[in-house]
Amino acid sequence: MRFQIRDSHGVTLGEIRNLLNICIDDFTLSDLYAVSGMGNFTDISELFRKCKLFVQPREQLYYLCGGITNKSLMTFAFYLKDKHKKEGTPLIVIISHHGQKFKKSTGIIVRPEFFKKQRVKDEEVNKKLRLIENTLNEKLNQFSTDKEVSETLEYAIWLATGKKYDLNEGPIEEVPSFYEYFDEWANMDTPQKRQRRNALKLIKEIMGENVNWVDVDAGFFFKLVKELKGREYSVNYIGTIAKKLKTVMSEGYKLKYHSNADYLHFRAQTEMVDAVYLTKDELDRLWKLKLPNETEAKARDLFLLGCFTAMRFSDYSRLSTQNIRGNMIYFTQQKTSGSVVIPASPKVITILKRNGGMAPQMGQEMLNRTIKIVCFKARIFDMVEVTKSKGSRHETKTVEKYTLVSSHTARRTAATLLYQSGVPAAQVMQITGHRTESEFYRYIRTTKEENAEALKDNPFFN
Repeated sequence: MRFQIRDSHGVTLGEIRNLLNICIDDFTLSDLYAVSGMGNFTDISELFRKCKLFVQPREQLYYLCGGITNKSLMTFAFYLKDKHKKEGTPLIVIISHHGQKFKKSTGIIVRPEFFKKQRVKDEEVNKKLRLIENTLNEKLNQFSTDKEVSETLEYAIWLATGKKYDLNEGPIEEVPSFYEYFDEWANMDTPQKRQRRNALKLIKEIMGENVNWVDVDAGFFFKLVKELKGREYSVNYIGTIAKKLKTVMSEGYKLKYHSNADYLHFRAQTEMVDAVYLTKDELDRLWKLKLPNETEAKARDLFLLGCFTAMRFSDYSRLSTQNIRGNMIYFTQQKTSGSVVIPASPKVITILKRNGGMAPQMGQEMLNRTIKIVCFKARIFDMVEVTKSKGSRHETKTVEKYTLVSSHTARRTAATLLYQSGVPAAQVMQITGHRTESEFYRYIRTTKEENAEALKDNPFFN
């Protein structure tokens, strides 16, 4: 008796009995008929399932039965979920196994016109597709059970996309993808929200939508930085994007969303910025300046709060009389959560009182625009030489100081003037929140002439 299998190979019961005799002594033809249902079967996998109690080396049985390949009784391929969706559609895997179909999305989004012959134009995506294919080919064949097919399909996809899976226990836990967590982190209620969202948008634009935790390696970082330089972003802005990326990877690692530690080696260059500070004379001019325009008056008052407290914008913009007890200002820094106590300048109290007991309400972007107008009216016209990097190029030019004043200039002004007045760096750092002296000295601005002026009365020079 012979039976036919899908690719027309024929296998006799006697051949199978001979194989079984290698593995089990005295396995007779009648035994084979008993387990095979008197030979009434048409699928080699049926015979295997009935015989598997007697024989373990399925590969030997598989080899005897005509060298059938996995494609004989099991096939798989990638398909577009919606081939008409122009902006992108998920790739899905469909496995055909003994007449039954197993389907699962890869989570990879592709544009239909870029998907041909089971591959896309993006080589990084193709690596994931090959990993899925290799995993399925390695772990499955026509003798696999439905449960094995289903679990291995999930394992292959999750292995390629960086999610954790245990073949014995199933999914360890459903964790957010790289972009899902980045989006959650970027939209947290923080003064850095806008910067975070811009970083996410830029990384997506450059690196594409199909990025997961395992993809953020040294090659990913090199490509990102190279592209940012090619777009002529400044060195420090590239450093800011790199810091945001590294923070997301670090937080994801702590939360056990991934085990990719490559981010620890990410390094981005930084450069000294030509930021300015205002002198005591310039502060006096701002304080005395008559400003009929309400918006400009509010911008001046808000800016001076930063100059007289050495706070960040996120702190001085929410200052109120409630923070003042006695002649001291008590507040908690929003960025670092550190507690700070500083003397309350009479000018700070005056500004708060004339604005209803609180800092003038104005957004940072509005302040940055308006304070330049105010400084122009205060005639802050000193010429300043600035050097800016654009990708690999550096440009140096001379501009008037008022054009460089921003919300952050206030804090830098306070730190510099405090240090120039003789307050030890360690004490100034307790107010500004700088953790190291090297960081503090990079932050303050003192010209060579000002440094020489401070030293001229020192006994060493007399």
